[in-house]
Amino acid sequence: MGEIAEFLESKAVAKKIVEDRKKLPDGFLDEEARRVKIGVWVRDLLEKQISKYTLATHVGKFANPDSTVHLYVESKERPDGYLTTENTQCETDIVYTNANIMTAAMLLLYKMEDGQSILEHILNQDGKADELKLYGIDSEKLYQQFKDLKTGTRGFTDKNLRQVYFPISEGEYHLLTVMPSTSELGTLFDKLNIIRREFSAARDPKDPNYGKDCSNVWDKTVITFGGTKPQNISGLNMLHHGEGYLVSS
Repeated sequence: MGEIAEFLESKAVAKKIVEDRKKLPDGFLDEEARRVKIGVWVRDLLEKQISKYTLATHVGKFANPDSTVHLYVESKERPDGYLTTENTQCETDIVYTNANIMTAAMLLLYKMEDGQSILEHILNQDGKADELKLYGIDSEKLYQQFKDLKTGTRGFTDKNLRQVYFPISEGEYHLLTVMPSTSELGTLFDKLNIIRREFSAARDPKDPNYGKDCSNVWDKTVITFGGTKPQNISGLNMLHHGEGYLVSS
């Protein structure tokens, strides 16, 4: 069983779509029937919920929960020396209108062993999401659907967000809306957690990595989004339990 199959199996058991393998008596496990059940469940979620999603790298709700502005910035990795969203490899977030339809988002944002989500592999068309075909799900069709969701509300501003009036000539100005890059925030959160775990392992005599070279980032501050309902902000925010890091700079 592959990584995606194991993940979908665990979620299907948790949702009681199929029974736990360990609780089934010998000879009562029908793999084909099990895959069909899981496939029907996942396809139904995708068909009902994906059309109500928007893919984003910047989500206004992180700055103000009443904001409705979000946008998607493609990564181009231009060697211009600037640290920008375009120049960094960062995660794709999923925005939805109602937290009741976030189940499919949680499945798509599941991170695989290589650190990328199922969604990212679908968008990259690298073949690593092809395991979905076991459940009657065509990753190519999903890619075509997601292509149309990478729009956001580019060109619009929002009174709920911080705004900067930037003068360009006499009596004229540009209105700049300050948007947090939720994708970079999520990527930073994950990377700092990896560094923290490696640092702890290198100092633990019982860990096989004890004594190995390590690094750490000090003076981090945890910032939270969404209070007790992180699911109302975005998919990535829910995945990170509403937490992010601020670091000294």
